[in-house]
Amino acid sequence: ENFDWTALTRKPYYVPENKSLISLFREFRLKNINFAMVVDEYGNTTGAVTARDLLRGFLIGAKIQEPPIKKIEDRKFIVDAMMPFDEFVEELSLPPQDGFWTTAGSYFIEKLGRIPQKGDEIEVGKIKMKALEVEERSLKLLEVEIVGE
Repeated sequence: ENFDWTALTRKPYYVPENKSLISLFREFRLKNINFAMVVDEYGNTTGAVTARDLLRGFLIGAKIQEPPIKKIEDRKFIVDAMMPFDEFVEELSLPPQDGFWTTAGSYFIEKLGRIPQKGDEIEVGKIKMKALEVEERSLKLLEVEIVGE
């Protein structure tokens, strides 16, 4: 009848999308909250996160987090496509590249010129890259070989 449902609501708690998992977990504990709206640098809502999401992130991260690059032969590597491009270049001692790429995968995709499929290859300068794992339209793993000095 005259039930005031607004008394049950809370103001939303907003967090930036680049906030670390640990930092957000601490905030949740200190402020006794279990839900937050995630916003980008312009204040637009990009999603929501719950305490359960954070715990799942800790558990999954602890179990399967692997280094973004693994050496499999003398000059051959398996690379996570989400590895930051600057770290990729530094780790493989590659010369500076003209252009701006955020990840090793974005570099591969731009040089390929289309959405990759498993087995697609490119050769640029002294590196040869091959798409090892692709899920739907998302590049997951690359094989990278240093072919020249």
